[in-house]
Amino acid sequence: MGSNRRFQYALQPMLLTRQWELDRLRSELGELNAAWLAQESAVSALLQRQQVSMQEWGGLGGAGAPLSVDRFVMLARYIDDCGSQARQAQEALDGLTQRRDALTDRLHQAQRALDAVQEHREKMQLRFLQDRISLDFKAADDQWGMSRQTGIAYDSES
Repeated sequence: MGSNRRFQYALQPMLLTRQWELDRLRSELGELNAAWLAQESAVSALLQRQQVSMQEWGGLGGAGAPLSVDRFVMLARYIDDCGSQARQAQEALDGLTQRRDALTDRLHQAQRALDAVQEHREKMQLRFLQDRISLDFKAADDQWGMSRQTGIAYDSES
């Protein structure tokens, strides 16, 4: 009565490919987030170093001690260097942010594409089950009809 045929999704390779792409993008996003956090930490450290140097600079004149020109120049250059490094680190952080945002967009697109194929698969599987049930009912109906005809033939011979 029942069919032993199982559901086979014709687009299974596409489904797997999209799942793999989504997994790859998630992994890439994880690595990019780790790099972003490290870069953000570096920017914070550089800005903090610059802030400490500026506070030291501000304290030079208030100590009442004679101000050494060499110390003044060295601290000024150090503050400038910290600012330069912080700007470069911030530019690198901004680049990572842009890459992360673009990757996030690609990840959302990949998720939507996978969802669409999964939805299609579910519809096809439901259609398969409905067709299979319909065929099972038809086969049962045919068998019932055949048994009724056989029973009628026996009754007419009596």
